[in-house]
Amino acid sequence: MQPDEAHTVTTLLHHEEDTAGALMTTELVALAGSLTVAEAFDHLREAAREVEFLYQSYVVDDQRRLLGYVTMRRLFLAQPTDRIAEIMAPWSILVHPEDKTSDVAGVIERYNLAAVPVVDAGGVLLGMITVDDVLTETLPLAWKRKLRL
Repeated sequence: MQPDEAHTVTTLLHHEEDTAGALMTTELVALAGSLTVAEAFDHLREAAREVEFLYQSYVVDDQRRLLGYVTMRRLFLAQPTDRIAEIMAPWSILVHPEDKTSDVAGVIERYNLAAVPVVDAGGVLLGMITVDDVLTETLPLAWKRKLRL
């Protein structure tokens, strides 16, 4: 295991089971608002080798606090010289590492999200949870409950 992978696993293991912190992935794309669209595409091209979820990228400040997000559609429609901060959408739907998995599933379902960011109390982006991660975690529990009836 590579040192950066070991650090990620260690970080995730510090969270209680059945919480957002334990379910989240740290493999995501975070872009600085000061980047141009052209620079963002360069960053995405590089990240695509290791990051699976590229439909939307989170926009963060220099302290990695979540500012918003930008979809691939917005990137394609923007001019190469536009700044990410100019085309991003503000983000207000998020979860915290200690939130229960069932609550995360509720947020994703309620707002019809493909993914939801996980932030700490200071708004620092820690990771994200995709809808397929939630389904993988919650569907077996739902089926077990149904079968007991």
